[in-house]
Amino acid sequence: MIQGVDAMAAAEAVAKLSRVVARAGAKDVLEGTKVLAASQDIASQSLAVGALSAEDLDLGLALAGIAGQLRAVTGVVDSLGTSVIAGFLDNRSEQLKRLAETVILRAGATGALARTLAETSVAVAELGEAEVAEGEGKLAASEEGAEESEELAGEGLGLMVMGIAEAVQARDLQEEADEMAAESAAESVEGAEAAG
Repeated sequence: MIQGVDAMAAAEAVAKLSRVVARAGAKDVLEGTKVLAASQDIASQSLAVGALSAEDLDLGLALAGIAGQLRAVTGVVDSLGTSVIAGFLDNRSEQLKRLAETVILRAGATGALARTLAETSVAVAELGEAEVAEGEGKLAASEEGAEESEELAGEGLGLMVMGIAEAVQARDLQEEADEMAAESAAESVEGAEAAG
């Protein structure tokens, strides 16, 4: 019977541990899901930044084209003898060229940022997947613990029933022994009186 009580106590301890592990597993799965969602957000930002990079490159190339056209017109205007207008156009052409270079360099930096964001998104997704997997592992362990707890409880109950049955049997045997001892004592007294 004591073994049954011990088994029942062990079953309760395993059940409590199983519940704790289940809560931890559910928390890990939830956190992993949130991390995966953040990964998707970062991936979306990477796409948006990449689109900006492409737009900046297009703009920079368009500005460079206009700067080149102004440079060509400057030569024509200068050959016509209008050096003041030619100087003005040359100055504007140079400013536009520098602006185009700045925009093109920014496009390169923005492209690098987009690539970095994409890499970060992948790394964050891997962390999220690992967290979800860890949580799922804990949930599986929790289920195994719950099953083990049920088995221990069943064994404990069986041992308790056997212990009770053995106690009842021992009590019955003790009662029989007491009756036999009383009968034997009575027969001894009768025998002693008869011999007497």
